Amino acid sequence: MAETSLRKEAAETVDKMDLSRVSKTSAIGRRRFEIPPVKRWEIESIVKTQLGNFVGGLFRGIGMGVGFTLLTAALILIMGLIVSWNLPYISEFIARVMKMAEFSMHGGTAVK
Repeated sequence: MAETSLRKEAAETVDKMDLSRVSKTSAIGRRRFEIPPVKRWEIESIVKTQLGNFVGGLFRGIGMGVGFTLLTAALILIMGLIVSWNLPYISEFIARVMKMAEFSMHGGTAVK
């Protein structure tokens, strides 16, 4: 008996409530979580951006590889030039470094 009176009381309370605010807020909540349709130009823009970044990264990597190779070749040439000047300690050190580099380039076999 107590349950039925509580249900009636709850129903009367709900009837008295101003539900106009509830419907407005729920409509706002629905709009907030609604995903708008994606337009074709937005997809093309995203693809164009991603493709541009990918190609840019490829060229940046190739450029770094070529640049590092040229820099290393120039450094080796300069080191060879310093060795030919026969400076006492520097020449010996650079000659050892160049022999180690040649040794490792030929797979660990002695170079004559």
